[in-house]
Amino acid sequence: MVLFIIKSFYCCEPHSLSPEIEVKINSINPRPDREEIGILRWKLQLAPEEEVKMTYEYNVEWNKNYTVTGLP
Repeated sequence: MVLFIIKSFYCCEPHSLSPEIEVKINSINPRPDREEIGILRWKLQLAPEEEVKMTYEYNVEWNKNYTVTGLP
């Protein structure tokens, strides 16, 4: 008998509150089953000891005359 675990995973999605800064998501794998501003959610069914690799790539762009503030 194989038991499965259904697990939800959450990740912060990069985003900007400034209209001067554009964040473009290039790829997400696997696709999340739910996306909201700033939050990605995957609901996965996993067998015991099963591993899943989750990746995403993004670009951040802004005008060279714009000063980015609030970063550490």
